[in-house]
Amino acid sequence: MSRNCPEYKTWRRSVFERDGRKCKKCKSRRRLQVHHIRSYANYPSLRYDVNNGIVLCARCHKLMFKNEEGYERLCRALLTPPRIANQIGNMLRRLEREEENE
Repeated sequence: MSRNCPEYKTWRRSVFERDGRKCKKCKSRRRLQVHHIRSYANYPSLRYDVNNGIVLCARCHKLMFKNEEGYERLCRALLTPPRIANQIGNMLRRLEREEENE
């Protein structure tokens, strides 16, 4: 991976800005890294897609690195804006109540 190419630098900066320069998992602002949600090696078409990146501290990144597939759902959930997450939760609860009433 060339971390010196302009595309990588732009991608990294954009992910940092979107995530507020803090770890999306533990909210730390120390030792931050940008992680590819779907691996750089296996998904070349997603290498510079901002939606395929997440800011993590070194500790959280170590937990997820080399196990991207296992943590993809968690990363996607961490990137979901709270308002949308609440709407999804409300819809799921409503569906559960409807199923109980049937």
